[in-house]
Amino acid sequence: MIRERSGESVRSAHASDENGCDAGSARFTRRQLEILALLKAGKANKEIAYQLGIGIGTVKQHVVALFKKLNVTNRAMAVSRGFGLATDGGALSGDALSAPLDVSIELRPVVVLSLETDSPGSAGLPDHALQGAVSAAVAGLDAVLVVPPDGGLDVIFGLHCVGEDDVLKAVAVARAVAKDGLRLRAGLSAGFVIGSMHRHGGWTGESVAGRVIGEARGLRRGAALDRVSVGERARWLIECAERDHDAPLLGGRGSEFDLNGRPRDRRRRPGKPPRLIGRQDALAGLDAGLIGLAAGSGGVLAIRGEVGMGKTNLCLNLEALCDERAIRCIHHRCDDAAWSLADTVNASMRRRRTEGDLSASLTVAARRQPLCLIVDDADQAGEGDAALLRRLMAAAPRMPLLLAVSGRPSRLAPLTEGCASTAVQLGRLTPDAIAKLVLTELGRTQPSERVQTIVELATGVPLFALELARHAGRAGAEAAELPLSCAALVLARVDRTRVDRAMLRLVAQKGEAILAELAGQWPGTPDDLQVQIRRAVRLGVLALSADEGRVTFSHPMIGTVLRQVLMPGWSFSPEATLPRMSPGSGGKAA
Repeated sequence: MIRERSGESVRSAHASDENGCDAGSARFTRRQLEILALLKAGKANKEIAYQLGIGIGTVKQHVVALFKKLNVTNRAMAVSRGFGLATDGGALSGDALSAPLDVSIELRPVVVLSLETDSPGSAGLPDHALQGAVSAAVAGLDAVLVVPPDGGLDVIFGLHCVGEDDVLKAVAVARAVAKDGLRLRAGLSAGFVIGSMHRHGGWTGESVAGRVIGEARGLRRGAALDRVSVGERARWLIECAERDHDAPLLGGRGSEFDLNGRPRDRRRRPGKPPRLIGRQDALAGLDAGLIGLAAGSGGVLAIRGEVGMGKTNLCLNLEALCDERAIRCIHHRCDDAAWSLADTVNASMRRRRTEGDLSASLTVAARRQPLCLIVDDADQAGEGDAALLRRLMAAAPRMPLLLAVSGRPSRLAPLTEGCASTAVQLGRLTPDAIAKLVLTELGRTQPSERVQTIVELATGVPLFALELARHAGRAGAEAAELPLSCAALVLARVDRTRVDRAMLRLVAQKGEAILAELAGQWPGTPDDLQVQIRRAVRLGVLALSADEGRVTFSHPMIGTVLRQVLMPGWSFSPEATLPRMSPGSGGKAA
């Protein structure tokens, strides 16, 4: 918990300052250091378990042990105190704790939720009741709690690691606290702050400032009891999320919503599936799988693609094809923390969870009627869901069960390893296909200068093209402004890689950099620079020329965003916006 003093930036203190103790004698295992590094990257326990290949219970045990050795009580304190810790398993010395952090000032897209209870006099609830309820609601989330001078409580999402669904997390936290019996009023805003960031990603815990925090507080003060007042940018992010899930998640639109309202069930997707453009080969792969299923032959269909390639839209089209052919279909999304795969299947089969082995019940059901089980974002499956998926993958080829799993290639591979599967690969679309997609979204038939700019900036990624087109179609939207949703998508990807930001800043300064020139400005050795560049190339952030003499960003959108957020000069205000695009700029900031 951070308490903000009037007139100062938000700051945090090392655990030694707060507790008057020294962890100099503590020693850490290699596994604990690995988990600490992932905590710094803003990973949740489920993500840490997946990345390290261990159980979530094991992760929790290591986290508890880390808290004891660091003498802290929460994840934010552990991250702040652990930045001085060596990565080779040595002791945490006093010199390490006092060593200066290698930090930089960056612009960060964040979502801010500001909460306050009804007056203590009428409700009889002290401030610590709100703090306790919010702390419980944000457990395991990348969130920073701030106590403002005028009372209430602010929750900031995205400081350590930007999330594509941070606005949904904020809504879920507000409703969870309201269900705790508190009478609340709240403000929800989104925008950019200036924060001190660690070289490999993650907020240092030192400082953060921005008008978006004050905007959330102002919205909160003006909100009615049991209501959340929503700022313009936060509304736009909510609309983006609703389009992604094909459902009004908040149970209503406008500038506010009811804290006690019930969000719509994300498993229901009414209406027609989104139209696919330039994906004829992928649709043919789905059709072949369903033809085999109708003939009594099952199997595993792996839908692979990077962020923004349309995996979810393809899954929705597969669901519609099943409906047309009278094939029973169950559709589950692993990014929905409220529902496990077992919950979704049990609900669809009207089956109690205690009724024996779920995989055996699915086997019986598939033999009665061909069954298609779609598991979207399977690369984000938790330990229990992953174990169930592996059992079903082994059984699917022996019965009329088509198990369609989607995810990013690198993260989906460990889950499908050893399973005979058919792959549908989603790559970048051609410029003509992107132009057609944009024209369809804008409701036009003829290309224009604006459409061409979107095609150049999207560079084959349909999600980027759609977000830019939707932004361009908004009433009063500036044609040259890059939407916050696109910035969040890019930074969410970059944050997860933990690529060296000092190197990214050097590349951003030049656009396309000659390696020899970079080496002259690099603070480390040339060999270290080569290692960092090749790692960034492998993770899809940078790209090398054919002769490996030049390096640039792998996608113009990545370069556009990073040129702005990694180099905010002193002239930028806390209300800084993303770069403005000019037609024909080829993705470079105008």
